[in-house]
Amino acid sequence: MPSETFRREDTKAWLLKASQDLRRVQLLLALTPPDVEDALFHAQQAAEKAFKALLTWHDVPFRQVHDLDVLGSQCTELDASLSETAVRAEGWGRPERS
Repeated sequence: MPSETFRREDTKAWLLKASQDLRRVQLLLALTPPDVEDALFHAQQAAEKAFKALLTWHDVPFRQVHDLDVLGSQCTELDASLSETAVRAEGWGRPERS
């Protein structure tokens, strides 16, 4: 498969996974009572996968991490307009520190 085709398909795959996570968020929040904890987990996963889709599209390698700070910083280097989004995502994907 040519690299352009692979990059496009890989990007689409990341976005599909992000979309699936967002769907899970909707379902979990619609429960009575809402399952906020799991919804937050899937929201973080969706953001992570969207960041990875952007990096994939631009052919930027990334470590297999679940840290939105790291991924957001890489995305901000590509597009400075994502700075506010990346800052808002800071702290997600990491266990709470006591």
